[in-house]
Amino acid sequence: MGIRHLWFTNRRLPALTLKFQSSKVPKSQRDRAGRAGSFGTLLLWNFALFFLALWIGLLAHPTLGLSGSPTDKNWPCVQRKVPEISPGMIWVGPPFDELTGKWLKDAEVAMLVEAISSRRTPLEKGKRQVVEFAQQLGSGRDHRLTLVASGMLETINLERNRIIGKIEKFTVAQRKLGDRMETLELKLRAFPRKMNAEQQEEYDDLLSKRNWFKRAFEQREQSLSYICEQPVLLEQRAFAMGRELMQHLEVKTNP
Repeated sequence: MGIRHLWFTNRRLPALTLKFQSSKVPKSQRDRAGRAGSFGTLLLWNFALFFLALWIGLLAHPTLGLSGSPTDKNWPCVQRKVPEISPGMIWVGPPFDELTGKWLKDAEVAMLVEAISSRRTPLEKGKRQVVEFAQQLGSGRDHRLTLVASGMLETINLERNRIIGKIEKFTVAQRKLGDRMETLELKLRAFPRKMNAEQQEEYDDLLSKRNWFKRAFEQREQSLSYICEQPVLLEQRAFAMGRELMQHLEVKTNP
């Protein structure tokens, strides 16, 4: 029995069984069952199409991608790129209006800003320094605390911008390394299986260069996760220090 015959046989058997069984059921009930079955099938198809569209939408969403930013080819990090931390993200105290750079004119404020903004200062130590500074404040307490917060945010944003610039340069350099490796790989593939002495020497030289570029690429790639964490750590520092500074304001806020 051929495959085509088996296919037609399998198509016939369920139909014959259904006809035999349905002959015992009134026609009105059979019609209702048929309409219900059609509606159920249509409903299942609608659900399937809905979840398919949802899945495609999630993949296409710029902030839900697996890594990097689809709109910024020079941003390789899984973490979302935030070019700048705005005051509203870390501070709900007095406004920073026209305070840019003014914190530098107050020596004590400038020293505290430098200490709590530095990645070398542990967060807990930075919080203690804020407490010690706040305890010796008299009149103008809120103004000086706001100066510290403004200077801290300004300093951290400058550092983050520097790091983000390095990450983007890193990506460009990696892309160039990848292009060099691809060019060398194409040249290596062009050599014949059987090579004379001159060809073998040239092949070995190209292979050595390709392997060097590959090692450099892989070593640099291993440091990417550490580099990408730095802007996020600075965001966390700005939030933690801003929250601590707000705890010591005379006009209490809800951080």
